[in-house]
Amino acid sequence: MSLWPLLWKIRMSQASISEVFHEGTKYSLKTLQSLPRPDWNAKPAPFKDFHEPRKQKLRGWLQKHPFPGRKLTQPLQPDVLSRLLLYAYGVTRVVKSAHDDFFMRSAPSAGGLYPTELYICIREVEGLQPGLYNYQCRDHSLVLVWEGDFSADLDRYTLQKGLHSHAPFSIILTGIFFRSAWRYHDRAYRRICLDTGHVLGNLLLSAAAEGLRASPLGGFLDPGINDLLFLDPQKEGVLAVMGVGFPDKFPNLDFASAYPSRRTPGEDAATDNGLLAALHSCSSIRGEELAELKAVELPSPSPVVGEKLEGPRLSLHGKSLCQTMLKRRSTRAFTGGEVSRQQLASLMQFAYHPRCSTPQLIAPQLLRSYLAVTRVQGLEPGIYSYDAGAGTSGMGMIERKRRGNPAAALYEISLGQELGRDAACTVFHIADLPRAVELLGDRAYRYLHLDAGNIGQRLNLAAVHLGLGVSGIGGFLDDKVNQLLDLPPDDVVIYLTVLGAPAPRKALG
Repeated sequence: MSLWPLLWKIRMSQASISEVFHEGTKYSLKTLQSLPRPDWNAKPAPFKDFHEPRKQKLRGWLQKHPFPGRKLTQPLQPDVLSRLLLYAYGVTRVVKSAHDDFFMRSAPSAGGLYPTELYICIREVEGLQPGLYNYQCRDHSLVLVWEGDFSADLDRYTLQKGLHSHAPFSIILTGIFFRSAWRYHDRAYRRICLDTGHVLGNLLLSAAAEGLRASPLGGFLDPGINDLLFLDPQKEGVLAVMGVGFPDKFPNLDFASAYPSRRTPGEDAATDNGLLAALHSCSSIRGEELAELKAVELPSPSPVVGEKLEGPRLSLHGKSLCQTMLKRRSTRAFTGGEVSRQQLASLMQFAYHPRCSTPQLIAPQLLRSYLAVTRVQGLEPGIYSYDAGAGTSGMGMIERKRRGNPAAALYEISLGQELGRDAACTVFHIADLPRAVELLGDRAYRYLHLDAGNIGQRLNLAAVHLGLGVSGIGGFLDDKVNQLLDLPPDDVVIYLTVLGAPAPRKALG
């Protein structure tokens, strides 16, 4: 499709490419019917192969120390890295079939396409030479892409003085566009960023379980890191970078990562590669912008005035956290049964508490959350706004916006999925997109979806730990959600997570 009509619309209306992208990738009954069906003969592999016979196997280290709990030593021991990669994005089950094996992983992915790739920049890990590696999840190994210590380059490209130079290793998360676009077309960019946010959530939690500090960065100079990894930016792009190290080595660093993109929409969007490529290009930060690039001071979200949503704090860390990561599955069906108000409060507190106390998210102030309650004991069915709470207590607050059971509307919104109808509660992530773009440029679109995926993964893990069912929904009727929640047009829907009583799982073969 040609983008020139869209670029003309941008220039005439002064809309950003993010707004045009979001409007152009909305689902409605009409647009869904017009989308071409995927070519199953051209389905991309969910792995990146390197023609490199030398591999650093990680499974042996994993078997020696299967769970965290060892005292950290310097240099960092390789079993720590081995566990972290397994819990973040490793294979948790292999489903055999006549055509091809399907590798389930510790983080969910829309359609099981797994567009996220992990590259590890090793600086000082016992038994591993410094270099850039790609994580190969099928056999839990590392492939050396480029020899050398590149931590100083990462410091420069992420605008962080000393972060990566003090980290034993750093992780670069990329998205391979066609893996998801093969099925979801331009809307795939939303799903790629959400999927990567789920992996970020696992990385943050598993690093903390090891006693390490992980600092995710969404703001960086895109061309520099793309060149470092020899990426074709039309096919694969860097979405986030994370330094991982000893807490006492990161005492006074500024981890602000909400840097704005300052591109002029239309300059790089003049391409026939579609909206996805245009948005990713226009949301990139270039080297020539470095002199005037400053982290944005984000506004505090408006507090919700309502009633408390209190529940017992989850004890989900260490061994129990890692076991939960390995057994996590997306729920395929709910029974239609209830969950308790205390359960809902506990998992919401676990999912949202970091935004109150630690810099673990990229720009969480830009997200707002709503709950569509259908079957929660002690909570009347209806639509509620949600706030993580005051200060560092993590005390959740809810305010009822509308009465009535929204189950029928949720069934329609989720494209006729029974998951939406039978869920006990649906969590919505919402953002004022024009306001976000005003603050952060088109880069905001990445930040919003990465953060929503990060919170979504915490919801996943908390629900599984409590014995509840959970699934993320990235395909929904956008405007119907706005109608249900009574939102203005500038508010866009980023992500849905459905929670409820899980139906017995069918055998997978």
